[in-house]
Amino acid sequence: MLEGLRILFIFNFETNMKRFIVDIVIFSIILYVVTLCLDKVVSTGLRRSETTLFYNLTKINQGKLNADLIVNGSSKALVQVDPFIIDSILGINSYNLALDGTPFIPQKAQYEFYRLKNTKPKIIIQIVSNGTLRSLNKGFKNSIKFAPYLNIPEVKELMKLTGSFNCLDYSVPMVKYSGKPFEIITGMLSFLNVQIFKVQDSRGYFPKDKSWPTNANEGIESSLKENGMTDFDYTQLVQEFTSSDSVSVQNFERFLAKCETEEIIVFLVYPPIHAEGFNTILNVDYYNRIAHKYNACFLDYSRDSLLVFNKKYFYNSQHLNVDGATIFTKKLAEDINARINNDLNN
Repeated sequence: MLEGLRILFIFNFETNMKRFIVDIVIFSIILYVVTLCLDKVVSTGLRRSETTLFYNLTKINQGKLNADLIVNGSSKALVQVDPFIIDSILGINSYNLALDGTPFIPQKAQYEFYRLKNTKPKIIIQIVSNGTLRSLNKGFKNSIKFAPYLNIPEVKELMKLTGSFNCLDYSVPMVKYSGKPFEIITGMLSFLNVQIFKVQDSRGYFPKDKSWPTNANEGIESSLKENGMTDFDYTQLVQEFTSSDSVSVQNFERFLAKCETEEIIVFLVYPPIHAEGFNTILNVDYYNRIAHKYNACFLDYSRDSLLVFNKKYFYNSQHLNVDGATIFTKKLAEDINARINNDLNN
């Protein structure tokens, strides 16, 4: 009798275990299908989104830019290079593809995506500075904007260099959107053709109508220290931000080499830095040398006397305000026009 009970127990246990495993498998399949569908909805929606964060990539994905001149760079391009002024002087169609808070590798990822969907530009203005070639092993600002495009090999390859996404983000549906409720809601609404916080088309240019802080405690450095950052921490942050990374350098030079092969005219442009920030001007010799190597042109405005000694043109030592950006863009466009005409005449 005991043997019979033992056999019955084992039979029931095995039956229940099999049923449990089957239930787990079915639940996992259903969960995967649901999250896969949700991921598809959110990603498709974000590829249509016209919010500030996703707008440029949306237009790229739709193949609607096709600019003669592309501006690449970080915030120093975003708030300082006006495509409307460039067009008025050069007589072409330009677009500012700057990415706030990013060094070169994310900029390259966006440009490679641009080339997949849009026509080749004739001219590229690549804004460079002390942080262009820094390491990306800790990610970069607003990396979520690339999440809908991680299935594109050219984007995926470069994003893997940034540390902004982990292996689960690339392989498991919806993981890349975890902790991003605004983006999830935005994507779902956009999928239903409901646009929220729709940005006005400014060709990617977002100038800052701000003035230099009248109170020294409002400066960037002071603000960081007020938030608990010590002098040592601040020094470490500056060193990390301004140091050159070998992977970034390799990708930067590959980009220049490809542009040379494709006969795209490249201008490496170091924008004005206020005199109080002259100590942050780095890598000028490198940019000058590498421009010559790849048949590009290096324009150095980092210490340009027209702007750098007057605070009324800056809102901090690293960025021009809208008045300064207008003057700078006009001078940049005129210099580019002169260089191009000179090359044509020769």
